Amino acid sequence: MTPIDIARAGALRLADLVCPNGRFTYAYRIGGEPLGGYNLLRHCGAIWAMAEIANSQPDLRSVGKAALRALSWVMASKTQRIETGLCLTGSRPTAKLGGAALAVLACLEVNGRRRHAKLLEAAKRFGMFLVMMRLPNGDFVHKLHLETMRALPFRSEYYTGEALFALARLSAETGDPRWLDPAVDSIHKLAPLDYGVAEQSHWMLYALDLISRSADPDACIRYGAKIVENILDQPAYRARRQSTPTACRSEGMLAFLRMTEGASDPGIIRLRHRALTAVEQNLAMQQSFFHESGAFIHGDRSDDVRIDYIQHNVSSFHAYDRFINGTRPSMRG
Repeated sequence: MTPIDIARAGALRLADLVCPNGRFTYAYRIGGEPLGGYNLLRHCGAIWAMAEIANSQPDLRSVGKAALRALSWVMASKTQRIETGLCLTGSRPTAKLGGAALAVLACLEVNGRRRHAKLLEAAKRFGMFLVMMRLPNGDFVHKLHLETMRALPFRSEYYTGEALFALARLSAETGDPRWLDPAVDSIHKLAPLDYGVAEQSHWMLYALDLISRSADPDACIRYGAKIVENILDQPAYRARRQSTPTACRSEGMLAFLRMTEGASDPGIIRLRHRALTAVEQNLAMQQSFFHESGAFIHGDRSDDVRIDYIQHNVSSFHAYDRFINGTRPSMRG
């Protein structure tokens, strides 16, 4: 199968997992019954991946419709107004930064060609929550207690990158600097700290790629190069033989390849060659975890499937297809 065949199959599988009420069949074992648990952030991430592929593949209308149904469920039952902003919340009176960030991506990508004014307005309100959670040092509060408005000590290695990517995506969609300016300021403050480098953060690479199109491309490339060098020099993730950690590194390196397209610096050119080789090796491993149903299993030691396993693998194969075919995502749906 070609990369786009795999991406399409995964998107169709995610669409099949959207129930009539808009929830996903969140996890299951190949040939077995559904497994327990649910995660709103992964729900929104799966919507984003589905809608992105549906927007690039016009014949996948069923995937776009399923993404809209899944997003409608979130908007109707899992959102709460906070001042002028909007956040995601479940059964507990808390809100996570990553939930609002992935909701921005889901709203904007589902909006796509449809241009629903309500979805764009919702994305902006989620963006207001992200800005509200931003700290003077460029980082963010990652979890908020909604009844007391108190910052909680919870931290995730993903959320800051997700928030910066979401703000940059809002800026690309609206042309409004109130979203881009704080993201750029955060990059300037976090880069000297090597934030996300040791974590091999694919979300930071997504953010840097998009920010570099509007501001400080050289600074973004230098920062991104540090993350990619760490991925290449510390490939311990491969030894885990799991689909999702591998797919996330593929996503990140492909974002770097987009960001450095046309680079003339010899060091960056060499790094691009190394990154592309690593991506192709990763994708070969990832394909070994692909199931004929369109799903991706956890890895060598488990044939469990979860929506985020499919999401990250689908996104990496889709991004690779665009890269080898010279198609750059518009980031405007």
